[in-house]
Amino acid sequence: MSDVLETTDEIVEQITVPEISIHYSRLVLPAIISTWVLCLLIGPLAVIRAWNPAINWAPLMVMLTAAALQG
Repeated sequence: MSDVLETTDEIVEQITVPEISIHYSRLVLPAIISTWVLCLLIGPLAVIRAWNPAINWAPLMVMLTAAALQG
């Protein structure tokens, strides 16, 4: 018996932290921020709509959704 330990040359595939953070920052984080911004804008707009029912709601929501998705 020898005192030298035998090493194996197995390559273990691991998911590294940068891969997870890149995936998270590119996909999940913008969706969370867009939803949060949209929710913050819906509250005051509901109050404005209550004050003035003549405001057309659909084009306003389309513009806000597009603005939130750009950010």
